[in-house]
Amino acid sequence: MYLILRGSIKMLSKSEKGLSTNIPAIKKDSKISFALIFQLCILITNYTIKEVFVIEDSTMREGISLVSMILVGTFFLKNLPTVLNRIGRLFIITYIFSITIFLLHILFFSKNAYYIVNISFWFFLIGLPTGLFIFQLKTNLYF
Repeated sequence: MYLILRGSIKMLSKSEKGLSTNIPAIKKDSKISFALIFQLCILITNYTIKEVFVIEDSTMREGISLVSMILVGTFFLKNLPTVLNRIGRLFIITYIFSITIFLLHILFFSKNAYYIVNISFWFFLIGLPTGLFIFQLKTNLYF
């Protein structure tokens, strides 16, 4: 890890002047980037397990998805204070706006409420945090 970070700092000093002195920000970015990549790896593993072991029972499939979501959530929660320190106001405004849109959709299209509730779980716990985590990265070194 140290060698990767050390090489990253050298690359920053050549390519992005001014950011090379901000080593704590680079370390935080690397942790957040790891959480984002970890999410993709877990998603691929989740689908691979379901297909390789031919799991067709919906309860079992949901259980596997829940375990993978808990794993991803722990990495996201670990990095949440850093994200909130950087873009806390935007984070809260985005969630309030999204919740409002979802509630209005349920209000106007009540027949779709079941599907909206299912989608909202994944959207608010995986999709929206992922987008906000990527948005707040200070360097493009890892993505």
